[in-house]
Amino acid sequence: MTFRVLLLIMAGFAASKTAAGQSECDNRMVPGQAACLDSIRREADAVLSAVFIRALAAIPDSAHRARLRASETAWMAYRASQERLLQGIDSGAAGKVRLKRTGITMTTDRADFLRNSVLHEGPPSPAESSPGQTLDEQVLLNSMKTDLRNLIDAEESFFADSLRYSTRIGPGGVLFTPSVWDTLAAFRATATGWTATVRSRYGPRECWVFVGRIGRHPPAAEGVPVCP
Repeated sequence: MTFRVLLLIMAGFAASKTAAGQSECDNRMVPGQAACLDSIRREADAVLSAVFIRALAAIPDSAHRARLRASETAWMAYRASQERLLQGIDSGAAGKVRLKRTGITMTTDRADFLRNSVLHEGPPSPAESSPGQTLDEQVLLNSMKTDLRNLIDAEESFFADSLRYSTRIGPGGVLFTPSVWDTLAAFRATATGWTATVRSRYGPRECWVFVGRIGRHPPAAEGVPVCP
């Protein structure tokens, strides 16, 4: 089974699970529906986060990744503003339920937009398989690779200004924060090059990359994240 087939199965499963979950919430009294819908909202948010991470990892150009991040930030602000609007004009227990349903619908629509318009997930080709790799593993690997590409962007920006690489991350160096899924397990740098390792918080896998002249390192292509 190809990776994109798995993605489409997950998308269909997530959508059907969300719809089924909301139907289950309908069977409860209004006060209990709100708590039930909170759980569905968290699931919808988790699916959106996974799709967004995959979309970032699929875009090789740093300028386009920056646009996608800006788009996601703007959309989250838009969703929050719409929810604040509804809170002000639709009060009461029933209004709270309608508000939560609206948030779920907006979130699932955003995930569908990223899948269809950014990732262009359609019928997969036979050559796109990922043998021996589960969907969850692929999502984790994409997250780590995205973090390393973001660190590459930050270091190259620093180099453009200073004609050297930064030897520190944080104040006085490059501004970089890994995603909530990952940790920066190792970072070694000189003025002429650097290497970094990112480790997943949710599994034993890790990915690393090197740029420039940094002494001895495992064989790999410069600037290309490797996940052994």
